[in-house]
Amino acid sequence: VFRTPEENTKSGGKKCSYHMSGGAIDFQVIGMSIDDLAKFLEGLILKDVINNGAIIKYYTADGKDRFIHYDFAARIWRDKVYG
Repeated sequence: VFRTPEENTKSGGKKCSYHMSGGAIDFQVIGMSIDDLAKFLEGLILKDVINNGAIIKYYTADGKDRFIHYDFAARIWRDKVYG
């Protein structure tokens, strides 16, 4: 989802965020865990339905699901972030 530089700063985004070019999205699916959503995205990548890119799982400090970050970068990157 596109963010202006001002929106990106307010949301705590990085200076070179893919959100500022419309190349990233942060989302969750009600009723689906972050782990299951990440597996679903991986399946879409393996089937060439969506492009390879970063899938980053965000959790609260106590380990509860927050959201998935997916971007369309030409690299493979998998990570977990707590906080």
